[in-house]
Amino acid sequence: MKYLDLTGLQYFYKKYIKTLGSAAKQTVANNLTTTAAGSVLDARQGKTLSDKITSETKTLNSEIKTINTSLGNIQAFAVKTVNISKPNTWEDQVIKFPKAFTKAPCVIVQAQTGQNDTSVWADAITTTQFTLKKYRPTASAFALQVIAIGL
Repeated sequence: MKYLDLTGLQYFYKKYIKTLGSAAKQTVANNLTTTAAGSVLDARQGKTLSDKITSETKTLNSEIKTINTSLGNIQAFAVKTVNISKPNTWEDQVIKFPKAFTKAPCVIVQAQTGQNDTSVWADAITTTQFTLKKYRPTASAFALQVIAIGL
């Protein structure tokens, strides 16, 4: 059997025990709820934390994908010039979407005329375009705001 002499014991203390410092005297917490000062976290909780981070990251990435998919199904744009060739007559104008939808979207149109009695609505909606039905008591052009939401 081998024994450490005083020099060996001093060497062991300096190399292994002293380097632990105050951590050697701390309470070890094997949970994620301890808030007491002077406690150290058990290494087993590293795996628990890693698993939680991985799980939350997967959930977050899934939510981001859902949001990006939803945003990809919404288009808002302006049609700067909508012409009326003959006042007091219903007319049609084909409006193309900036980007095609996978299914025909719900379309909301709003005329910006500054004049009463102008009517507009979307009809014959496809994945790439819709027919704007328009009526105006004057022949002056107007602008149109469009929101298309893929379902």
